[in-house]
Amino acid sequence: MPLLRVLTIAVVRSAGSRWLLFPRAVSTGGHRPLLGLQRVTISDLPVEDMIMSQLSTELTELSLRDMPRYYSRRRDPSLYNSPIALAHHVSTTLRASPTTMLRRLELVFRDDGTESQLLALIGNVCPNLVFLELHRYARDDLEFMNLDISVVDIPCDSIAALLSPLRRLRILRLNYDLGLHLTEGHYTPGLYSMWIPRSSAHRWRPFLEQQAHRLAEVLPRLKTVSLLSMDEIMRPRWMSWTGGVMEPINLSDLWNVDYDFF
Repeated sequence: MPLLRVLTIAVVRSAGSRWLLFPRAVSTGGHRPLLGLQRVTISDLPVEDMIMSQLSTELTELSLRDMPRYYSRRRDPSLYNSPIALAHHVSTTLRASPTTMLRRLELVFRDDGTESQLLALIGNVCPNLVFLELHRYARDDLEFMNLDISVVDIPCDSIAALLSPLRRLRILRLNYDLGLHLTEGHYTPGLYSMWIPRSSAHRWRPFLEQQAHRLAEVLPRLKTVSLLSMDEIMRPRWMSWTGGVMEPINLSDLWNVDYDFF
């Protein structure tokens, strides 16, 4: 496929499915059929898949994402089977990938104690990165569900320090399991309340602004910092700050927010 430039495989893997795009045992006779690819999106890629070894330095955009988004599908885990990759598995996949010319990168991972190594790897092997989106989930969902708003934190100082080698980074989007379940309404495991008082969304504003400023202080070249939070009716939403002042968007302006359902 020498003329193929964009490959998107964003599919929902059904229970029990473990299909691979390029199993280790498959031989291409020395020919790498995906050398011309510039943009690749693959959902829930198993760590043993060898497709990354088929790519070349022409690759400029790589998205190893979840489908559907895990913060949506864990509401009913019985419907989906694909686990979130552990941080060290994502590191293994990234090391096998041609990252020199990457300008845009999206990764989804579950914390296993090696998150810092993964971030350091990104900082070292992606020198041309302009856009970085990270979805990081707690080691287990019970840890996330037991969080109280008073102890929620994002390790912004550590993140910024590890990503500081990325001199061209301009846009940073972080989903750190931030407050999507912390409501003022009734909550039942597996079921989200349909309405949340407006104050529930607004109370995140000072916290999010503080995190954005912490990141911008260490990464002054950033033009946009986005953090995933929720809106008044429990929809996931990216809260964004742009420019040196890092002004938050107007929470009441639902026409201009960036929703991310899938």
